[in-house]
Amino acid sequence: MSIEDGYGDDWIPTATHVRDFSCDAVFLINDGHSIGTGGDLSDEERERLSEPLRELGLPQLARTHLPTRDLLNRETHLARYYEQLIAIAGARGSTHEMQSGGFPYFAVKPAFVSAGQDLTNFLWIDWVAETAEVLKALADFDQSAPREVWDDLDQGWAVRIVSRGPMTYVIEWNWEDDEAVLAGYVFATDELARQAAAAHERLSIIHRRLIELLGHDYWTYVPLAVEARAKITPAVIGRKLLASIGLPRAKRRDRQSR
Repeated sequence: MSIEDGYGDDWIPTATHVRDFSCDAVFLINDGHSIGTGGDLSDEERERLSEPLRELGLPQLARTHLPTRDLLNRETHLARYYEQLIAIAGARGSTHEMQSGGFPYFAVKPAFVSAGQDLTNFLWIDWVAETAEVLKALADFDQSAPREVWDDLDQGWAVRIVSRGPMTYVIEWNWEDDEAVLAGYVFATDELARQAAAAHERLSIIHRRLIELLGHDYWTYVPLAVEARAKITPAVIGRKLLASIGLPRAKRRDRQSR
């Protein structure tokens, strides 16, 4: 689908029916290392500057996506991970950048997973509030009539979720890329709504407990002071730090425009 094709629903009939799936919110962590500093680094420099994060009782620490179902009641372990991450970044002079919240250190996003495979990326979502909004939209369903659940576009990336009564359809694509392969998925609406509601509740609990444990809400975006804004923006932070924590590289939207 190119930009000229708009938001048509011609992909719906060919969407892949996914019967066994998980819908959750995931906390994005690194793969066991953090450098807490920016700049374009070579692989050798990055390895030299990396500092290992100790095993902290987190499930599958080597993974970058930790779902709330694995984190509920383990908030103290997750807080210890963030404490060490904050300490490393602080030692490298990145503390101020972390205060703004969200991407990239504290990114959280929705996730659709099947057979261990991520079906979605939600590239532009990285705050708890954004993730909660998607989950709530999925949870509040009405099978009696078709509806648009979620429709978002930013700098070429797009996600469209539509409900057709008992089935809900999800597609994600880069509409500025004529070579993009469209892979739509269809899920049972009632099961998707049930999982989304449970994930929304778990995310709220975990978010609240993390704030209590760390004394600061690192998962909600807070605009930087005016004098710092020109020097440090989410886009700048992303370019500096994305490679260091192993997240996909992507352009970041200007949060001030909201």
